[in-house]
Amino acid sequence: MVADGPSLCERCAYAHIQRGFRDTEVLVHCVFGWNETPRLVPFKVRECTDFSDTKVPKVSELEDIALILNAQPTGKKAGFSVKLEDVTEEPECEPVAAETTFRD
Repeated sequence: MVADGPSLCERCAYAHIQRGFRDTEVLVHCVFGWNETPRLVPFKVRECTDFSDTKVPKVSELEDIALILNAQPTGKKAGFSVKLEDVTEEPECEPVAAETTFRD
């Protein structure tokens, strides 16, 4: 298991992150919840049940850009169709029996 790494809050939509001029000056607040009262997160987060990745689009965003298809039934059967004029009773070429030889 990795002992150190980036916090999950770095990519979370519910994170409010303030950074200072030094690498150690970081304040992270979580605003998840009904009242959205910011809560201080005093450590790097590895797992969170309320994580919402900012790189993954939300369902509402996908619905906004979706192409709506109007699929009206056509009443036609699916598959290939064959015209009766194309079907001939006699084959165009005659099959030829191949000579087979067996080696002992």
